[in-house]
Amino acid sequence: MDLTNCLIVLGREYYPSDEAQWDDEQNRTVFVTGGFGSSSSAGGSALYVRGNDGKVFRAEGHMVQKFIRRVPEDETGIAYVVTVMSPSGVETHEVVANSPTAANYKVMDELGWLQLPHRADESHDDILVQVDGAEIVLSPKMKR
Repeated sequence: MDLTNCLIVLGREYYPSDEAQWDDEQNRTVFVTGGFGSSSSAGGSALYVRGNDGKVFRAEGHMVQKFIRRVPEDETGIAYVVTVMSPSGVETHEVVANSPTAANYKVMDELGWLQLPHRADESHDDILVQVDGAEIVLSPKMKR
């Protein structure tokens, strides 16, 4: 079964036992964005999933407790506000994407920066881009 663009519930045993919020199945419901285990033709078990907080993380196929439903393509994106911080100031861009990284890349494309050297920072959500000798930070946050 292809799980990309599907909502699934991850098993309770994969969450901290001392945090009661994970007892609620709705809090363990995640959206599958892809991964080596997301389709029957793939050769792995890794799933990349987006939690309710918008963060993307890796889960494994054996962690799936239940399939909820397939999500129509036009409902898969979420709104992000990407803050671009540079020596000359701060600006924000609003985009719809499936992950924080995809939101950053959309803004980089809008600004014509895709070909410039860039790297993820320690958080793995922010991207640092070299523009005219300056390091510029792109920081995505889910719009509330």
